[in-house]
Amino acid sequence: MHKQGTYDRIARLYDLLDLPFEHGRYKPLRGAMFEGVSGTLLDAGVGTGRNFPFYPRGSEGRWNRPQPRHAEARKTAPECPWYTG
Repeated sequence: MHKQGTYDRIARLYDLLDLPFEHGRYKPLRGAMFEGVSGTLLDAGVGTGRNFPFYPRGSEGRWNRPQPRHAEARKTAPECPWYTG
């Protein structure tokens, strides 16, 4: 099976499957990861957009492989212009 087809099938379940890691490991680190960052941010592994709420105000987000869920997730980001490509 084509990799994109596999991704499309599990994408809706990804956040649920990753929940234990998100709350136990990643979420506590996200704020610290973007502390002191400004300017243009390249999020090459944007996934389901879990970093969006932590992007600094006024920064510019650039990412690839947009998925339908990303449009919804971007609403949680603080005033940040977005580009895909």
